Amino acid sequence: MNDETTNVPRVKKRRTVIALAVAAVVVGASLVQLAPPIAPEAHSAVLGVTDECAIGKDKKLRDQDYDDDQLPWRRAKGKEVVIFFETKGLTSEYLKHHRKAVELWDVSPCIKPQLIKDCPRDANCVTISLDDSKGGDDDGNFDAKEKKGFTIGGHITLYTENLEEAGKVETLNVVVHEMGHAVGLRHRKKKNVLMHGDTNKVTKPDTTDYYNLLVLYANQKK
Repeated sequence: MNDETTNVPRVKKRRTVIALAVAAVVVGASLVQLAPPIAPEAHSAVLGVTDECAIGKDKKLRDQDYDDDQLPWRRAKGKEVVIFFETKGLTSEYLKHHRKAVELWDVSPCIKPQLIKDCPRDANCVTISLDDSKGGDDDGNFDAKEKKGFTIGGHITLYTENLEEAGKVETLNVVVHEMGHAVGLRHRKKKNVLMHGDTNKVTKPDTTDYYNLLVLYANQKK
């Protein structure tokens, strides 16, 4: 089966964002530009998030906008999905936003997002670029590369001119939102949540987002 690239539009009142997922593989620690570790109490602060990537086999995704065609990364049994986000070319401000995004998504026991300056060869990797042109109705987008029913790579584009007009809180919303797509999440129908299609001021995943990651990764068919 040939590799395919999927662009999933994020339709918004004013702006749009494209979506999809990201991946797994472990590399030497010396190569990894790690985000600050998340405090243990953050886990207990998120209702329903456990330390184990496990959930009942009958559980279904919640609050999904099925106009999106998202695919998760492949997860090895008993392992977290290690997802590398290449930070080469990011400004200090955007690097800070991505560190926060990694901290938030790392709460999930199923995935392990990590920042790295340059992705190692053959790693499961998402590259990131800053585009200072007007992105039309887009604040950002995620383009996923897919193979055999899984995401195997991807690229996030952030349209900095649009984001500067939107504001700092909205910029963080877009960064965390796009990383949410990159780890496998679709848009949600409920408004005023992080993974809704409209750019907003919500900057943190909620219980439903973490629950959906459990559904996506805990019981994958090999």
